[in-house]
Amino acid sequence: MITDCLPSSFKYFLSSINLIFCIISGFILLLGLWLYLENTSFIYLIDLIIKNQHVQIPNNVQEVIHEVNQSKSLNQFGQFFILSGGSLLLFTSLGYFGAAKESRVLLICYGFLMIVLMSFEVVIISVYAGYTKEFVDVIKQFLRYTLTNFYTGAERSSDAITMGFNYIMAEMKCCGIDNYTDFKKARIFQKKKEHYYQNTGPEGCWDRFTHWINNALNPLIICMIVLFILELKTTVIVQDHRSKKTTPEIDNLLNEKKSKEIESNREASRKLKEKKRSSSAKLIEDHYELVDAPLIDFRREIDGENPTFLP
Repeated sequence: MITDCLPSSFKYFLSSINLIFCIISGFILLLGLWLYLENTSFIYLIDLIIKNQHVQIPNNVQEVIHEVNQSKSLNQFGQFFILSGGSLLLFTSLGYFGAAKESRVLLICYGFLMIVLMSFEVVIISVYAGYTKEFVDVIKQFLRYTLTNFYTGAERSSDAITMGFNYIMAEMKCCGIDNYTDFKKARIFQKKKEHYYQNTGPEGCWDRFTHWINNALNPLIICMIVLFILELKTTVIVQDHRSKKTTPEIDNLLNEKKSKEIESNREASRKLKEKKRSSSAKLIEDHYELVDAPLIDFRREIDGENPTFLP
């Protein structure tokens, strides 16, 4: 009883977890499609909520929402949500239907994708731990390139890059990547010569951002690793239970097939014996017609039964 209930509980656990993520990923996908295809209704809805104050929103959050609504970055956010939501929906659907239907193929695909994602995560963590300086240099180089070529400095910017930099600097009270001198190389920003934010400081955002990431990311990584291992173990248990469950069915099919083959062989042997018997009877009959019948007639003639021998 316990051995039967344990795999079933793992099955329902795996199905429930993936169903929750399916719903979340489906919502993200629909939101992305909404933002990408028809963002005017989304902007109208947000403005209506803010104006009517049905939901209490802090002033700084309202300013950020207003900037996003007035910009063209909604399409970029929509593309990101479509990609992330669609990928997550496909991944979690494999886990949900594979566990619910106990499909061996779907569970194998789900387990393979989990192993790939976990391996990718382990590689990233290993590279970051072993080559921290090189890893940091690559990220900083990318951020400097982005700041140099795409940052405009406008408070009401229409691109996501400038909005991202402005939001981080305003929230963390920092300026630039290393310090404020990074903006001297920003081409578009230098052409406009707009003022720096007054609520930013001389300290760069990199140190503060990495400190915040380390505090928030370490527990998240641990939770993700534990969840991945638990789901992978659950997938293996459900798949093994499915294999054990189908083994008696396969044995029954094999036994049934073997019985049919034995019966078929018996029928063929019986028909062969009947054919041999009929062939033997035919040979005896032919022998009688060729040998025994003339002798009997001759004896009858000698005994006077045949009238042709009478005087």
